[in-house]
Amino acid sequence: MQSPPSIDPRMPLLLRLEIAAAQLLESEMFEGRTERDIFDMLMRYGNINPGHPIVSAKSRAKMDLEDLEDPVIAVYKKREDRLLKGGGKVDMAFGVTMFFSVQCLRQQPFIEAEQFRQAPRVVEAWLRYLIEHDVCVEYNDDIYRALAVTERAKIELVNCKQLAMTLPGKFNDACSMLFGGSLKDLGDSYAAGTADTSWVSASNGDTQGFGIITLSEAQAVYARATGGMAPEEAEYLGAEPHDVHVEEQLAGDHEEFCAFKCRRWDREAGKPISDEDGGRPFTLYFEREVAQHMCPGIYLEADLHQLSNGVHYIDQVTGVWPSYTPFDEM
Repeated sequence: MQSPPSIDPRMPLLLRLEIAAAQLLESEMFEGRTERDIFDMLMRYGNINPGHPIVSAKSRAKMDLEDLEDPVIAVYKKREDRLLKGGGKVDMAFGVTMFFSVQCLRQQPFIEAEQFRQAPRVVEAWLRYLIEHDVCVEYNDDIYRALAVTERAKIELVNCKQLAMTLPGKFNDACSMLFGGSLKDLGDSYAAGTADTSWVSASNGDTQGFGIITLSEAQAVYARATGGMAPEEAEYLGAEPHDVHVEEQLAGDHEEFCAFKCRRWDREAGKPISDEDGGRPFTLYFEREVAQHMCPGIYLEADLHQLSNGVHYIDQVTGVWPSYTPFDEM
């Protein structure tokens, strides 16, 4: 395939980007409809319009690149100035982090896991096109930083989505039922013998996939995860909403659960809460089916509960965020 004509570096940045986006679409690099939809979403997020008649192949052929006072170029200069004066900035690395964190996760435009895998690939194709075709060499360092974020998104984006669908997980649900949390009322009704268990009978005993459904199962899960601790030996100390930073998976050969070292995270300061302020590391447990998606560096927005024996657990998970999430802008 013939290479597209080079883009004059004297043109306004926005015009160069729109021409590059039009060229990329014309190259038919994105074969599937989903990839094109993701690219369209990325362009809208960046205020780039590759479908503008001005940057069509026919119009580009007529554009007088020698006349920098050309009316078309003047229009783009005004558009660019308006965006920048309105609080906008040229920061592609920041834009990519916001696209993945806000557009892809908070706005939830995708349904299938494969779409969360495709999004970083589409962004990568766009960024590499800018570099390989010298579209805006003055921003290449910024683009390389954006590519570094995209590499992390290839791993973290789809896993964050999977975690959002599966958390809190079996151990945390068990603790919520036994000690305090969204399932405590259900646990109390089991203890009092007033819980409605008719649906368990209707399932003919096949309750797999329903999570924690009985008090005895919750007690058994708690004991298995904690190495034999009995629930009655722990006192419930309470809970607070926190951002939990997952730092690393701890070594261990438990056949059912994995342990992760975590810390409370201070969004405003952009760092863990200090030990002096109650930010000492703690351990969270997740069954292996959930733990396979737990990437060190990500953040869990949840209620964090604590027991007198040092055990912690989470409940009411309202957000799962990648390691590169710019919390100060959200």
